[in-house]
Amino acid sequence: MREITTIFVDDGGVLNDNGLRALQWRRLVGEFLAPRLGGEPAEWGEANRGIFPKLWSGEIGGAAPGNFASFKEWHFAYASAWLGHMCELVRVPTPPPALAHRILVDADDYIDRRVVASIPGAAEAVRALWAAGFCLNMGSGGDSRQLANRLEVLGIRPFFQTLYGADLVDMTKSRPEFHARILKDASVDPARSLFIDDSSDALDWAASCGARTALIGQEAQPRFTFNAPSLEALATLLVALR
Repeated sequence: MREITTIFVDDGGVLNDNGLRALQWRRLVGEFLAPRLGGEPAEWGEANRGIFPKLWSGEIGGAAPGNFASFKEWHFAYASAWLGHMCELVRVPTPPPALAHRILVDADDYIDRRVVASIPGAAEAVRALWAAGFCLNMGSGGDSRQLANRLEVLGIRPFFQTLYGADLVDMTKSRPEFHARILKDASVDPARSLFIDDSSDALDWAASCGARTALIGQEAQPRFTFNAPSLEALATLLVALR
């Protein structure tokens, strides 16, 4: 087996706890939107809680990531659906699509710089992997700007080279081509790369490109190169094998 040199790390479920993030989002989204668009902060938080899973699944709005090959097209459509449905629930005027997209970007920045949702040991694991000589990159379904904000909160931004969010390869993570585009852009040998994720589907797509895979926080599945309860546990193993 060839030595692993390059690692691509997912965010939610690996570095940050999505459940903790969601709870803080509900408060912070209202804190951000109410002064700008009207309504009460609690109304915005409740509206976001109600529509987010339906938007993401495509139940409303038609903006599920899997419906779009281009990340840019999806992000613009999602912004309009996200803000439009919330404005209806809060009973305030809906901004035009271009402004809705700008508001989503600004809200992301405001919120991600304030959310504290680190999985215990994750930041320390990143430092250990970097100290062991691995080349670290992100490989996550958000965009690179979001990832930068989240890594800054964790204090580990300097340890990563390229923050491969979906915007850098213009491909949503819900499509198999996502990992192929990352590997091509990074110009790395797939056999010497490792994708770390909590999604078995994502790792199956990475494996189909010839990359090695590590499943985090889920029931072990033998088809993956590594299975670990946390990034911290995986880092301990990888450093020992180096």
